[in-house]
Amino acid sequence: MRKQVRYVNHLGEELNLFGDGIYCDSGETHDWEWSYQSLNGYASGFYKAQREFPLTLVIAAGSEERGLALRNRLFEIAEKDVLAKMPGAIHSDGWYMRCYVKASRKDVYWLTGAAAKYELTILADDPTWVREHTVHFTKGDTAGGMNFPFNFPFNFGSPGSGTQQIENPGFVQSPVRITVYGPASHPSVVIGGNRYEVECEVPAGGKLVIDGTEKKITVEDAYGSKENAFHFRRGNQYEGSGSYVFQRIAPGYQLVSWNGSFAFDATVYEQRGEKRWGG
Repeated sequence: MRKQVRYVNHLGEELNLFGDGIYCDSGETHDWEWSYQSLNGYASGFYKAQREFPLTLVIAAGSEERGLALRNRLFEIAEKDVLAKMPGAIHSDGWYMRCYVKASRKDVYWLTGAAAKYELTILADDPTWVREHTVHFTKGDTAGGMNFPFNFPFNFGSPGSGTQQIENPGFVQSPVRITVYGPASHPSVVIGGNRYEVECEVPAGGKLVIDGTEKKITVEDAYGSKENAFHFRRGNQYEGSGSYVFQRIAPGYQLVSWNGSFAFDATVYEQRGEKRWGG
């Protein structure tokens, strides 16, 4: 049933964990648990706590040279995250979870350099699975269908003239990241009745990123130089105000509108404690 598993560190270096000599044998990636607070003997609140879980791998390479190289690469890719204190991510069937590899126990590694059994300990500060859904909106295209940079398993489109829509396929509100491509002056986008507005100039070749996952706003020029634009946000900055720049998107299809003077991407971050079965 598993299609792919890989680990990608914070530098973008990745290692396939289900093929090419390494195979994910077992783990607890589908398990989940809520922590809770009690008051007078009753649960008064639930929250996601840090979580550790095992991930068992088997190295079965075609040669000792290849097997030893895989052992070294596995260690080096994971260790860079721990030393930098920046998480990597486990990717599985289109979903990912930010995490560290904090421990490794090995067995049968002495029999041959071509084979070994590993039990990794994964540490996740936020044990939530995430799947990204990105839609590209073209400059000047304020009505009709939408253009896509990729093929998506969900339908995005406009059922009626003069409207566009984006879908949050999850069952709860999801964060959104809006990337505006310059040139753009004081860009504003409305999604699901909420206005995401930043009063700044986005240079040609640059971009503005409103990141609802980390609650950050940055402007980047054509050369990659970034500037904090958090203080340029406009509107009432609280949840549900109608102009909160980090407002989460409700489940289902939501109307999208803007003045058409710039292109932008909208990425919905679907989040689940358990990956959706079947992808």
